[in-house]
Amino acid sequence: MKWPARGSALAAWVLSAAFAAALLPALLDAATRGVPVADRAAASAYLRDGRTDTGAVNLVTAVLLDYRAFDTLGEATVIFAAAAIVGALLLARGTPRPRPPLSPLVRCAMQGLIPWFWVFPVAIILQGHLTPGGGFQGGVALAVLAILADTAYGTPTAAGGVGDRALGIAESMGALSFWALGLAGVLAGTGYLANLAAGFSAGSPGTLASGGVIPFLNVAIGCKVAAALVSMYRHIVREQEATP
Repeated sequence: MKWPARGSALAAWVLSAAFAAALLPALLDAATRGVPVADRAAASAYLRDGRTDTGAVNLVTAVLLDYRAFDTLGEATVIFAAAAIVGALLLARGTPRPRPPLSPLVRCAMQGLIPWFWVFPVAIILQGHLTPGGGFQGGVALAVLAILADTAYGTPTAAGGVGDRALGIAESMGALSFWALGLAGVLAGTGYLANLAAGFSAGSPGTLASGGVIPFLNVAIGCKVAAALVSMYRHIVREQEATP
């Protein structure tokens, strides 16, 4: 009975090694030749004009949500599709096993600390155009917080947690908001996911009210990423805990 599992593991290692061997020449070539001149010119343009073109101080976020916003939309769509696939494949069968309740001391401590824990991921999302961070990083931090609350209390709605219905709404609204914000550029006669050219205000760089559409995209991505990761976690846990 153990041979199929060993065979699968061996096949996985062989495929991984073959894939790594195929990539190795390209990596060695890139390390030898260095960065192409065209790529260096693009990087120089981003550093020189990024703040003026986007209104964002964090140039990494400016690239992701302005110059390469369409690519970022594709990345967010992949997360949305992954959450949908996990939800379709891992439908819990049976009834989850009940978890032992927390002690009153731990419950009181969690109820007092969880609201403060929300400050960090929310700040990462809202200030993503000013400091290192953004919707992806803040969304992961939000997901970790929700998963910790689920693990501690055993139920999603305990201690003010987000229920499955609200989680689905947040995930859908995050994706739809990103797509809808992109249409503003089309309506303005410029391009999909255009920023300042679509009429969004650059504000005063370095302040919270700056960056044009970038802060709104960060919020949409944060909601989408957090909801998708928590949803996948809950589906996996329920599948494992389901009784036959």
